[in-house]
Amino acid sequence: MLSRHRVSFMEGEDSAQVLVRFEDGSVGNIMTSWAYEPAATTEKFSIVGEAGSLWSDGLSLFHQPVDGDVIRLLDPPDHQIETIHLSVRDFVACLREGRRPLDTEIEGIKVLKVILGAYASAEQGRTIKLGELFGTL
Repeated sequence: MLSRHRVSFMEGEDSAQVLVRFEDGSVGNIMTSWAYEPAATTEKFSIVGEAGSLWSDGLSLFHQPVDGDVIRLLDPPDHQIETIHLSVRDFVACLREGRRPLDTEIEGIKVLKVILGAYASAEQGRTIKLGELFGTL
């Protein structure tokens, strides 16, 4: 689903929600928007599974086993992290060290296929199997 909440003067959406069913039957939900600042209590990501849940508020990382207490896995940094600077620094290190980056073009292509599949689903108003669009993934 695509929507426009705040940027009505522009063409296209400013928010999207994608429901994804994986080959093994598990389901994921992607919600993204660049047009609003979420409430401070909004999780930046969360994962819920049979053994418990994992989530982050964008600074700390938490885990709660089923029937267990919440465990803070990572504390927030004591300074603001500049992700673009870190990405560029890692890219330069890859060139110097002759190694592949953590996320390669393979991951980028897979992400792009999900995005294009989501747009096709919104346009056609139906569930899209990525194999329909791209053949074997």
